[in-house]
Amino acid sequence: MRQFKNFFEKCLNFKGDLNNLDGKGLIELEDKEEEMKKLGLNLGQRKKLKRYINHFKSLKEENEDYFIYIDEQSTDEDVKKFLKFKSKLSEESIDNLGLDAQSLFLLNDEEINKSKIKEDEKERLKKSLIELKKTVDEKSNKKEVAEFLKIKLGITDDLIEKFDLNGEKLFSLENKIYPNINNSLVYY
Repeated sequence: MRQFKNFFEKCLNFKGDLNNLDGKGLIELEDKEEEMKKLGLNLGQRKKLKRYINHFKSLKEENEDYFIYIDEQSTDEDVKKFLKFKSKLSEESIDNLGLDAQSLFLLNDEEINKSKIKEDEKERLKKSLIELKKTVDEKSNKKEVAEFLKIKLGITDDLIEKFDLNGEKLFSLENKIYPNINNSLVYY
């Protein structure tokens, strides 16, 4: 709620009651002129809001494949999204594999080679699994942390070099959480 209040105050210069508006509700406002009026938005604020909503939607669509987070507790739907967007597998291959999150993390190269998916898809799946399984801990060296930050979080080489972190330093950082445009969280 605080994030939306800040967005409305800073971007739309609006200080009224938001009636517990959340991200989904915000996006749905795009074509609901009357609801925007009920919130108390004037014509200029409504036009700005529509422009922001369209911008947020385009960012989400452009980066759909980038913001997929998978762990061993992920849903089957998230696993399918991962396989579709990150590994670029066909629907048929995804169905043939029939993987849930736990089996995805246990999958090895030999099993991939024996699977009934195309050769190019096998290679993409192997590569995305390497990226997926890449992790760091407090004992990781600077090179391992740099690779993790680049692969997992998409952090640029310039920024990685500037931070110059090993595992111990990375885990000792104080977490400050900032909202990202598409409602995921970015840690600085």
